[in-house]
Amino acid sequence: MVEAGAYRYVCADCRAGWEFIEPPCCETCGYPYAGRVESPRSCPRCVDLQPVFERGRAIFRYTETGRRWVHELKYHGGLYLLEDIPLLLKRRLELRQLAAGAVLVPVPLYPRRERERGFNQSHELACAFAGAIPGAEVRLLLRRVRETPTQTDLTRAQRQENVRGAFELAPGAVVEPGRLHVVVDDVLTTGATVNACAKVLRRAGVERTRVLTLAHG
Repeated sequence: MVEAGAYRYVCADCRAGWEFIEPPCCETCGYPYAGRVESPRSCPRCVDLQPVFERGRAIFRYTETGRRWVHELKYHGGLYLLEDIPLLLKRRLELRQLAAGAVLVPVPLYPRRERERGFNQSHELACAFAGAIPGAEVRLLLRRVRETPTQTDLTRAQRQENVRGAFELAPGAVVEPGRLHVVVDDVLTTGATVNACAKVLRRAGVERTRVLTLAHG
């Protein structure tokens, strides 16, 4: 367990309000279950999604404190927060094992949006993960070829349709089919975006794909 005072940018309120995801959770996407679960199972959202990735996990829930942290990173340029990623992962052996030795593939932004924001938070997050996970490396294997509306107010079915055909393999991208690839994003909600990325990697020959995110909503 990491001592509370060891974090550099996590205030006392955030330390108290964070809801770290612990078992039991969905075997596929990692969504936390309330109460006890008698046997491993996938959640209803994964039954609908039919994910091609084998497993997904997140550090904390996308509740009030988690949402503030993500928004500071994503919308207010709070890249300094990523300095605490190694400490967040230090307490999560499962997450380090999930991506150990893997190629970390950030979900790409549409070029115009990335220019406006000045960075891609998923790329920055992947780099922070790579610095804390043994043998992991970041590769920009995907590109977003269609600018999609925000997913925030869309239903599960609309989210899947929204990202259909939005991603493709980046020019010159080279994949290693037998090596584990992990799609990285800031938040996993329905899983539509990361699953769309995983499908592109599968079509390119990648045999095993997982997902790692900061938060799960």
